[in-house]
Formats: sequence, structure tokens, C-alpha cells
Amino acid sequence: MTEEEIRHFEGIDKLRAHSWDSFNRRRDYEWKVCLAIWTALLAFAGIAISGRNGAPPSITGWHVLWTTVLVALVAVLHGFWVLRLTSANDADKRQALFLADTMLERLGLELPKETKAVVEARKRTKEKAGADAMKTRWNETYQIGITAVLCLLGIASVWTRWLVK
Repeated sequence: MTEEEIRHFEGIDKLRAHSWDSFNRRRDYEWKVCLAIWTALLAFAGIAISGRNGAPPSITGWHVLWTTVLVALVAVLHGFWVLRLTSANDADKRQALFLADTMLERLGLELPKETKAVVEARKRTKEKAGADAMKTRWNETYQIGITAVLCLLGIASVWTRWLVK
């Protein structure tokens, strides 16, 4: 490789590493926020079920209504946030993988059969992006699903307290 090709290759490698690091940092942050939201929802449900110091709280219909609205708002905002993060994660991951593929092409290496199959599968996945890709996005489906279940638990706990009073 010439000096210019080496410099170009190193630049591609830096861009690839930056995209992948951005993806990893965002993913770590995403899970920490999800765990914080889930913990808050569980704490809310626990407090609503047990009442203060074991005594049933005085809950009115307004409490139930506002709790339902607030918890539903948390669920919707969290879902929107997760989907937007997923789009950013997908963009960073696609860019990192594209740059990695470019580096392999520049090196002109003959890849093993198994690795070629992975690279071809990755290219097919990139071509299939869109509605079909949502079927395989388990990460955000799991996060939004857990949030929805915990929101329903929070709402049910307030409703239960209201009906039992």
C-alpha cells in the first residue's frame, strides 16, 4: 500500500471505530434509562398497592384518572424515545458495518467461507430494511413491552386500591 492508501485506510478505520463506539455508548445509556423507568414504575405500583405505612390511602376517582393519564404518558414517551434511539443505533451500526466491509475490500483479503456467508447475510439485511426489519427488532420490542406491562401494573394497582376502599 502507498502512504496515501494507508492514510485513507486508517481514516476509514477511525470512522468505523467512532460509529461503533457511538452505537455502544448509546445502547448502554438506553438500558440504564429503561431500568430506571422500570424501577420507578415498580416502586409506584408497590406504594399504590400497599398504601402509606400499611394503611389504605384515600384514593378518589380523580387520582385514578390522573394516574392513568400520567402512566400512559410515561409509556408513550418512553416508546417514542426507544424508537428514536433505535433509529440512531441502526444508523451507527450500518455505518460501522459498511466501513468494515470497505476496509475488507481495500485489503483485498479472501475471506473464509463462513465469514463470507455472514457478510452476504448482512448485505441482505441492509437491503431488507424497513417494515420487515421491525419484525426482527427484539431489543425495542422487549423494552416497550416491559414498560407497557409495568404501566398496566401501576394503573391496576391504583384501580385496585380505589375499588377496595
